[in-house]
Amino acid sequence: MKKLILTTTIIAALSAPAAMAGEKEIKKAQNIGFGSGLVVGAVAGGPLGAVIGGIGGLFIGNSVAADEEMKHLNTALNQHEAEINQLLASNQTLLTQLRSAQEQNRTQLVSMNNDELLDGLPNLSLNVQFRTGSAKLESIYQQQLEELAKLLNSNKALRVELTGHADRRGDAGYNKQLSAQRIDSVKQQLLAKGISAGRIQSKALGASKPLDPQPSLDGNAFDRRVSLTLTAEGPQTAANR
Repeated sequence: MKKLILTTTIIAALSAPAAMAGEKEIKKAQNIGFGSGLVVGAVAGGPLGAVIGGIGGLFIGNSVAADEEMKHLNTALNQHEAEINQLLASNQTLLTQLRSAQEQNRTQLVSMNNDELLDGLPNLSLNVQFRTGSAKLESIYQQQLEELAKLLNSNKALRVELTGHADRRGDAGYNKQLSAQRIDSVKQQLLAKGISAGRIQSKALGASKPLDPQPSLDGNAFDRRVSLTLTAEGPQTAANR
């Protein structure tokens, strides 16, 4: 009798947690395995067989639950993969559209006459930024300067003005020299792309023209620059180039 009571207590202790977690699918699979083991164990070996069979059934249930979890993970992975592929396709479409727009803009600029160029020139400018105390041209500006050189080579009436700047740290003489060195870095890049020196004008201002009247670290970063502005020559001057 005591053995039967002990067996019943063990069965109840093992069954209770499974019954409380019956809401989740994975736990449901475990419960099914455990319950099946109880039935098989009880038939085969009485109360003690039911306990042993229940534990064995629990392992079977865990295996089923693992399979179900793997299916869910695979489904989620497939969904994320599809989303990533869709994003990649969208990005490629946007990149194609951007390149097409750039090409259209370049074609329009090439086909403009001098009057049209003069009207649009105030908006045609570019800033090249530099690191603290440096006149080295950063690689990120190589492509932009190459595109600018293409535009200049396609429109002989255009010329470019380079205005060099420095931040307010350091004395006036050093800053002016540094701004001149920065101009030269940009100028050499344009010369290498086939732009004649006669079409390039330059002016080194040092730290005399800061963008922000109040000095700050952020303002200093914007002041370390060379500004490139396009201007148009008269038809006869352009023809003589």
